[in-house]
Amino acid sequence: MLAALGAATHHLIIAANPDDDRVSVGWPEASRAMVCFRHRALPEARARARRSGYEGALFPWESAGPSEATAAVDRGAGGEETEMYTWRRAQHVSADIAYAVWRQWEVTGDDELFAAAGAEIVLETARFWASRVERDDAGRGHIRDVMGPDEYHEQVDDSAYTNWMAAHNLLLGRRTVDWLRRRRPDAWSRLRSALAIDDAEPDRWERVADGIARCQDPATGRIEQFAGYFDLDDIDLDEHADDHVDDGDARPGGG
Repeated sequence: MLAALGAATHHLIIAANPDDDRVSVGWPEASRAMVCFRHRALPEARARARRSGYEGALFPWESAGPSEATAAVDRGAGGEETEMYTWRRAQHVSADIAYAVWRQWEVTGDDELFAAAGAEIVLETARFWASRVERDDAGRGHIRDVMGPDEYHEQVDDSAYTNWMAAHNLLLGRRTVDWLRRRRPDAWSRLRSALAIDDAEPDRWERVADGIARCQDPATGRIEQFAGYFDLDDIDLDEHADDHVDDGDARPGGG
């Protein structure tokens, strides 16, 4: 195990280059390059959002560059084809990126980088979530047909992780606009013009964030992993103790 961890650490270190913003593997010394990498990928992320019928920026699930690297179909050990869903449904990655960009700024205090690159990422991902959320008749916001971090459940509605992160991303968008207005008016003027952000849009992000279903029981505080999760049958793991997955056919299962 220690050897495996050492090897993994080695590959992370040699792949991270703080002088090259075309490298996508993160490491503390390379955090600035990582933000720039995501910023360079924004045009493709915008195009991907449009192809999916949304606004803003939708980043790929896996990438070595700006484009999606996940195959749409996987081939098992016996040659059978299995559709892969992460590339289409694991959209929480966009909120993850916005969170990482914000945390990088908080830790480094690099206002110039945030104004030049990070802010645009946060704004465009917030715009994506504002277009992605669906409202029901009662005005509650839902994010349907997604895959959360639990990839064994490939198609769910209101993934708790996705919903909470999307709401957080939307609020970060609001805070980013406020900061730019106060501290970097020139950058705000540039982004406002380039992204066609009107005065009402940041307020709408905040309203959408407040209305997103949180999947939490107000009485007990329990968070349901996704809509209907508590209604699923329990699984006796002892019954599957001898189950094995062939390395050539390892993939998320349905649920």
